[in-house]
Amino acid sequence: MQSRGNRRKLYNSKLAMTVNMAPFVDVLFVLLIAFMIVMPATLSGVNVKLPRGTIKPISIDKDPVTITVTDGGDVYLQDDIMKLSQLPPRLGVILGNNFESTIYIKGHKDIDYGRVMDVMRVISDAGFTNVSLVGKRD
Repeated sequence: MQSRGNRRKLYNSKLAMTVNMAPFVDVLFVLLIAFMIVMPATLSGVNVKLPRGTIKPISIDKDPVTITVTDGGDVYLQDDIMKLSQLPPRLGVILGNNFESTIYIKGHKDIDYGRVMDVMRVISDAGFTNVSLVGKRD
C-alpha cells in the first residue's frame, strides 16, 4: 500500500505534465480566419507587374471583379481570357446588371496606356460607372 506522501507526489507530478492547448488553438483559429478573409482578395485576377505610385489603399468589398491587361495586351476577366467585345455581357452576368458595382482594372506597368483606355471605354459604354485602376504602393 502506498503511503499518503507518495500519493501526493504522484498526483502533483501528473498535473505538471499536462499542457493547456486552448490558448494555442485560439491563436490558430484567429490566424485561419484572417487568412480566409485576406487570401481571396489577393489572388483574384492574373498576376502582372503593377505600376508604382503614391496611392491610398482601397477597401475591397466582398468578391472583387478584376479585369487584367497583360504586357502582351491580352484582357482577362478574373482568370478567363477574352475579347473586348465579350466583356459587357460577361460583366452583366457576373454583377447581375448592377451598374453601380466597382470593377478593378490591373494593367501591366509596361502596357500601352491606350490599351487600358480601350478597356475602360468598353466598360463605360456598357453602363458601368465605378471603375478603379489598381497600382502598387511605393
